Amino acid sequence: MNIWTYTKELVPSDPINVLFRRILLVDIFAFLRSNGWGSAAPLARTQYLLNPDIYNMLPQNEQLSFTPNLRVPARRLHIRLWNINGEVLGAIHIETWEPRKNIFDHTLLDFDAAKITFAGLCRNNAIWKVVPSGVPLNNRFAGHSLPFHDGYALLVQG
Repeated sequence: MNIWTYTKELVPSDPINVLFRRILLVDIFAFLRSNGWGSAAPLARTQYLLNPDIYNMLPQNEQLSFTPNLRVPARRLHIRLWNINGEVLGAIHIETWEPRKNIFDHTLLDFDAAKITFAGLCRNNAIWKVVPSGVPLNNRFAGHSLPFHDGYALLVQG
């Protein structure tokens, strides 16, 4: 399973930290749109999953964002979604605006707080079940250049 996303320059970028099982991408998209999420483009960059055995570089199918407060510096929740063999993989984080670049350019603030906030939103869907323990993906990160990530993906099942 893919556990990281990559830039077009093949630099590891974000951990996969959300898994949807038995939920269609179109249903995820509709649920998020109905809860105030909108397109992240053009204020975001494309990221890719890599799997040389199946595909080379697979761009995300969707990327959505939710901006609860438009004050400067703006912060938003940002999720990228990939539909892979009937599962939807997601990479969610909280990021901030980079006015010098005129883009939400991955000034990452938090992976795990974003995942917790997103779990709360998913619990509002009467059909979906959020699995509290999540799924271990062994992509834990605790470095200086990125925020801490616990290595688990939030599991949302239909």
